[in-house]
This record gives sequence, C-alpha cells and structure tokens, in this order.
Amino acid sequence: MGLGKLFWLDLHRFSSIVAAIGVVIHVALHWKIFRRTLVKFAAKGERRPINSETIMYAACFIAMLTGLVSLFALQGSPPVFGPVVFGPMQGVRHHWIDVHNISALILFALVIHHVGHRQSFMIRQALKQIAAMKNADKMRQ
Repeated sequence: MGLGKLFWLDLHRFSSIVAAIGVVIHVALHWKIFRRTLVKFAAKGERRPINSETIMYAACFIAMLTGLVSLFALQGSPPVFGPVVFGPMQGVRHHWIDVHNISALILFALVIHHVGHRQSFMIRQALKQIAAMKNADKMRQ
C-alpha cells in the first residue's frame, strides 16, 4: 500500500488504545457477570470447568500486558512520543512480542466466538432501543 512501517506501528498503537477503552467500558457494563465468572474461577474446592470466556479473559489480559511491556519497557520499535525505555532488555523483546501476537490471535478467535453466541441477544436489545426511541418521539409529538 506504500505506507511505512512506522505508520502501521502507530495505527496499531492508537487502535489498541481504542480497543482497551472498549474493553474497559464492556467490563464496566457487565461487571456483575465478569466478577461472578472470576470468583467462580478463583474459588477453592469444586470449580466450574474452564470455558471459552475464562480463556478469553486470560488472553485479553496477556495480550494487553505483553503489548504494554513491549511498547514501554523494552527497546526496539520507535515509540510514538519518543523513547520510553526502563532498561536494556533488547534480547527478550521478541519473546514478549511473540507472546503478544499469539495471545492476540487466540483472543481474536474467542471474541468472534463470543459475539457469535450473543448476536441474537444484541440484535434484540438494539431493536428494543430503536422501538423505545420511536415511542419517545411519538410521545413528544
């Protein structure tokens, strides 16, 4: 496409900020379910088997953590706002990026699965919101 590596790095960085904000909003909206899942996973004794949501939470955490570490703490690709390096760890940078890439690919597949299983619910909720907005408009007239 004729665009340089720095453009793609910046696009990745800025879109990851948007994605992280989306994850925070999503977790805030569904906090009770998220907390219940984590409590059941961490409970001692008889536990619920690990399911795709638990793996998705773990992959999201790993992808975010390794992405932040490889961006801020490790030398390598030029950061957007200048070098922010906490130590000479060039030799381990590629391992962090490999873990980031693999966990992000797993996360991508699990997010598609997550949305696919909930798409009928999301469509119903959207239609309810549209109907409520139409009713509100009729009431104002």
